Amino acid sequence: NSDLKLYAIDPWTRLDGFSDYGEGVLQRSFKHATERLSSYNCEIMRKTSMDALEDFEDNSLDFVYLDANHDFKNVVMDICEWIKKVRVGGILSGHDFTNSTPQVIKAVIDFCKNNRINQIKNQDEDFWILK
Repeated sequence: NSDLKLYAIDPWTRLDGFSDYGEGVLQRSFKHATERLSSYNCEIMRKTSMDALEDFEDNSLDFVYLDANHDFKNVVMDICEWIKKVRVGGILSGHDFTNSTPQVIKAVIDFCKNNRINQIKNQDEDFWILK
């Protein structure tokens, strides 16, 4: 569908507190993502999730998929801020909803409880919240 627009947001560089991958791996990942997404209507944004928020109006996105920092504080911040960008009827989803990342599970469940959201689904390692 030519009307669809994809935004790929990731700094693709090492950040304080992030030591999972070295700079070389991150740069190769950026190159790979650029190549794989080149045939789509995709804007690649080399930013953190928090820095990219200002580029989107509230209630403007149909779908947001999060796979960023996995500590409780950052997951909660991502969900709280990015849910504002999702239109009513849209979906906020994310990765690593698994026992190996219990802080992600806790952040998602706490957010849903505190905001009286009952519609949370878990598919494999992904969570889905309908706004």
